Amino acid sequence: MKAMILAAGRGKRMAHLTNELPKPLLEVEGKSLIEHQVERLVQAGFKEIVINVSYMADKIVRAVGFGERWGIKICYSHEIPGGLETGGGVRQALPLLSDLFLVVNADVWTNYDLSNFFQLDMSKKLAHLILVDNPEHNLKGDYSIDKDALVLPEKNGEHYTFAGISCFQKSLFEPYAVGDYFSIPRAMEKSILKRQVTAELHHCEWQDIGTPSRLARVCNR
Repeated sequence: MKAMILAAGRGKRMAHLTNELPKPLLEVEGKSLIEHQVERLVQAGFKEIVINVSYMADKIVRAVGFGERWGIKICYSHEIPGGLETGGGVRQALPLLSDLFLVVNADVWTNYDLSNFFQLDMSKKLAHLILVDNPEHNLKGDYSIDKDALVLPEKNGEHYTFAGISCFQKSLFEPYAVGDYFSIPRAMEKSILKRQVTAELHHCEWQDIGTPSRLARVCNR
């Protein structure tokens, strides 16, 4: 299984911090967010990683390289200025990915064990999501699940927040054209209605580093 790190976003909510630096290169504990993410994937057993890039792409490529440091292979999917959103980014990168692949946002800080995805049975589903308890910036949550771990299309029940960590079959994205601009949640809508998307709730450390205050919270934890 290959892994993909989403790193093409502009990071506008980070204000001045991303004027001259892409958000994935902001540092925690003396190391960039994306380097932390690469190391977590390597520790989990991933050998090939795809990174999509757009905003200040050259800086990310120079900082991360092509995997030599970790004894793995890293390749890049270069997007148009402004990017293609999360789903569009995955669609463009499909030729570089395995039939089943992991996707993780560059800006999530978590101790979730990514090696769990190697034991996941995806034979009857198109996607599997990691959910977390709702943070203060997303109190309404994103998805709810039933006793069989299926993501529910209904708006009732307790909702949780999508952690930006997920596993997909290629076929989920193949109906879209290369260059289409769409999100991962949009790509899953029909599959959720068909009960082809599952999820698990993760209660341990997680933070979406989307603002300067959340970055400071992780740095000072």
